[in-house]
Amino acid sequence: MTDAPGDGGGAEFLDPWDDNQPPPARAGDVLPEIRNIWAWWGWTMVAVVLLVTGVAVVGEILRASVLLDLVSFWPVFLLIAVGAGVWMAKRKSWPARIGSAISLMALTALLGIVALHLLGWSALPSSVVLEGPAFEGGEVILEVVVRDGLVLVDTAERDSAFAVSLIPRGGSIAAPRATGLDSEPLDVSLVERGDPGLHRSEGWMVELAESGRWAVVLEASEIDADLRDTVVGSSVFDGAGTILLDAVAPGSTIELRGGPFAVEVPVGVGVAVEGDATVPPDWSATESGMASPAGSGGFVIVVAAETPVEISHP
Repeated sequence: MTDAPGDGGGAEFLDPWDDNQPPPARAGDVLPEIRNIWAWWGWTMVAVVLLVTGVAVVGEILRASVLLDLVSFWPVFLLIAVGAGVWMAKRKSWPARIGSAISLMALTALLGIVALHLLGWSALPSSVVLEGPAFEGGEVILEVVVRDGLVLVDTAERDSAFAVSLIPRGGSIAAPRATGLDSEPLDVSLVERGDPGLHRSEGWMVELAESGRWAVVLEASEIDADLRDTVVGSSVFDGAGTILLDAVAPGSTIELRGGPFAVEVPVGVGVAVEGDATVPPDWSATESGMASPAGSGGFVIVVAAETPVEISHP
């Protein structure tokens, strides 16, 4: 470098003929710095995911058992931690892209575990599935008691009589415990375990075998029961929510307590209502309540006092 002519020696300029001057900066020289930025961005996102997961557990958006799933992958996180430590020690001599890759691996592992937790992967320690005994059809009495939680009931083709799993959302409801699994005919009661530990949720998902004839006693603060694909016998629903019925055994009684309930019944089947309920306009009044146009020979819905019920057709 030499002084620029005519400026009194105050400024310097690059002499193209001077072999000792540093080469001009090139675009490629900034890539290591950019890769370092990606590495630190990755670790920042790991911290954000951990923070969001913790807040979601505290706010009962996620079940607390997601912590068990994260801990169960400790060998993966140990390898990532070792790799991160080595990179920190060698980052001046190692390519910057190694740090970026390690942070992105940690972020991917965290997001993947949380996703598997939400999907209910059976291999995770958070997975709690209570299976009923082998079942080939017949009558079953099932009592489900979740007084302060949500119960989702559905039906499916299955080899066991039923299966109960936890709803993915967090809450205060413990995992289920069953009694009467060896009874004949099957008479099962599902209640909460005494010590929930980290296996707490908003409630249970109950899947019933389609081949059964189910007499259900269901007590929960919120009920969502789709029983259209199985035969329902005399049953009691205590709580509030939605009940979808189709094949109800003739002469059976469906008792509703608490409310409000929205009940869907099949068209063309005789349904009698004892008590106060909102029914379709073509139903007729009787001495004890209302009756569908199909007349007698179907089933009876008994509405307890001060229980809001609305009955409709599909």
